[in-house]
Amino acid sequence: MANPQVENGHTRIANPILEALSRAPLNGAAFRIALWVMRETYGWQRKVAEITLRKISKMTVLNYRTVQREVKELLQCRVLRRECDGEGKSWFGVVKDYETWRLPGISTCGQQTVCGQQALCGQSTLKDTANRPHLNTEGRKKKESVPGKERQTDPRFQPIKDHYLRRTEELTGTKPFDATDGKNLQGLLARNLQTALAEVLRWLDHAFDSTKTYPLQPGFRMSEFCRHCSKYTRGPLLADQKRGQGGMTQEELHAAAKLETQKAQEAYATP
Repeated sequence: MANPQVENGHTRIANPILEALSRAPLNGAAFRIALWVMRETYGWQRKVAEITLRKISKMTVLNYRTVQREVKELLQCRVLRRECDGEGKSWFGVVKDYETWRLPGISTCGQQTVCGQQALCGQSTLKDTANRPHLNTEGRKKKESVPGKERQTDPRFQPIKDHYLRRTEELTGTKPFDATDGKNLQGLLARNLQTALAEVLRWLDHAFDSTKTYPLQPGFRMSEFCRHCSKYTRGPLLADQKRGQGGMTQEELHAAAKLETQKAQEAYATP
């Protein structure tokens, strides 16, 4: 069982800094990094400490790339500061003057900021940091939608989908239709903007009525139909029937025999 004691080490930090940090709209990773930098600096009664990003990653249990990104943002927001020497070493510390922290949406003194205006405590506003994706954007003004730009569904989409599902259920007892099928159907309709609904439904019926199992098998998906629909614009694809004498099918042989019989009867009846 953990039993932390002040006698075993503690961090002396001014309450206003903690209060400002508690109001700061930081994400979880940035908040953990800021706390750990406080631990490494104020915890040892110093303003800055020699810290590597690898060490921050290890102590906060964060991915190294995440640490790189969040430290960069904290430096840009002036929550952290960094000092470097000519030997490639870096010292990090917390910016004590929290009124200079550049955080959007809400000021560190608890007052709501307005886009384009300066907070009363001297903090930068949302306009300065609008492109920082990791920060809370509750105070960001929503972009107004432009009339005519809303995504519209093709009115032919639902009737075609319903017809496909009905015929598929009759054939297989299932109704397979997912997001990929919907996306492909939208693409088919977009490529055939001038084609009437009845015409597309006719193509679909041709596919269902086909006896040839290539390119579509019975129970085909809508995505498959969208890829091969051009093959069904003229009618169903019929499987080749078994050929008999003279390369003719049985039906053709019967029709030919019937015609010969009719000709013979006509010749016999002629005086």
